[in-house]
Amino acid sequence: LGADQHIGGAGIDYARYDDANYGDLTIRLDNPALNVGAAAVGDTYNGIEGVVGGAGNDTIFGDGGANYLSGMGGTDTLDGGGDNDHLFGGLGADQHIGGAGIDLARYDDANYGNLTIRLDNPALNVGAAAVGDTYSGIEGLIGGLGNDMVVGDNFGNRLFGQGGTDTIYGQAGNDILDGGAGNDFLAGGVGNDTLTGGGDNDTFFFNTTLNAATNVDRITDFSVPNDTIRLEDAIFTAVGPAGVLAAAAFTIGAAATTAAHRIVYNSATGALIYDSNGSAAGGATQFAILGTGLALTNADFLIT
Repeated sequence: LGADQHIGGAGIDYARYDDANYGDLTIRLDNPALNVGAAAVGDTYNGIEGVVGGAGNDTIFGDGGANYLSGMGGTDTLDGGGDNDHLFGGLGADQHIGGAGIDLARYDDANYGNLTIRLDNPALNVGAAAVGDTYSGIEGLIGGLGNDMVVGDNFGNRLFGQGGTDTIYGQAGNDILDGGAGNDFLAGGVGNDTLTGGGDNDTFFFNTTLNAATNVDRITDFSVPNDTIRLEDAIFTAVGPAGVLAAAAFTIGAAATTAAHRIVYNSATGALIYDSNGSAAGGATQFAILGTGLALTNADFLIT
């Protein structure tokens, strides 16, 4: 309580209001003269990048820099303003407002259990920390420690699973997906996406119309012993029956060399190619790029 000066200096420094229940606060890094609430009125900030609210229904504004805003409990409104902001709503139905820059709504500040968090339709969110949340000007989501479902929208998103066995859908746009620890399922959707499974046994799913110019995903860390590439048979119509890809349908090289070849891995470039008619002319479309020199086999592919 009282009119306090918060002086940060180097590093990421926070002004915190979570040491007691101060009721509903308005805390503004951009204009502290507009602060509201006995614990916030008269406060000033110098070199402060972050704010941690309290148990009430708080409204927290960042400034023109990269801010870290945490609502904690209550129904909070977090407005990052300019630059690349990190918004932690916490428990309660929170508004995440990003503004300019690449802004992230984050759920990794506590263990909230299993969450569903969706930029495309937040009305379908699941979990106490996510239900009722809304997003405006938010480009990315970071899940928590549970087994989360993280879904982007039709723009370029940055989606992170963190811990747990996570399912991540990029939707449209050129997205960055990162599963983190755990056995994760990543589907980039339409667009030239970047997919990182992280540790453990991860699955990369391809189920959208192929286009070698606009829909080629890069898998940054494919592990032959651990990971799987899953192909939707409605897209890869000539790839063969459901189950593990037939040995005769896979080859390593620059192009298919038999009539049976359907999946081609160019170990020199990392290109992964679907060829609908094998060694006949035409029919070849690149759909992914992996690391070079991998010891891929047909067993790395699953048809569903």
